[in-house]
Amino acid sequence: HPANPHSSTSRGLGDVYKRQHQYGDYVIQTVAKIMIDNVRAVDVVARYGGEEFAIILINTTAVMSNIVAQRIVDTIADYKFSLNGVETRLSISGGMSEYPTHADNMRQLIEIADQEMYATKKKGGNGITVHKAIDQDLE
Repeated sequence: HPANPHSSTSRGLGDVYKRQHQYGDYVIQTVAKIMIDNVRAVDVVARYGGEEFAIILINTTAVMSNIVAQRIVDTIADYKFSLNGVETRLSISGGMSEYPTHADNMRQLIEIADQEMYATKKKGGNGITVHKAIDQDLE
């Protein structure tokens, strides 16, 4: 029997998808490790959706957290991701909010950080935007 071109193509696409999926997993795991390596044992790094992460820095102000966040951003931007001969670089965009300064509940805190992440993306990414409450701007 001659090979069915359609089934070959399907297998080929399946292999490509599998390689892309493996590479995606590798990138997510590597980013998570970089984040974990740059925070304290008491802090929390969690995957929050497909390619989003949340980092909770315990008993730390937004100003001090920004130092840690920028170190993570810079480390990821400088990292050469390489798996099975495929190399790439990437950047991340982050948003930051502080409890209880910016919000009094977790949902609002995450929503504010999310809005700031989109603000970072609009500015070209590869950075962190820290939320500034309106009343703080007036001082």
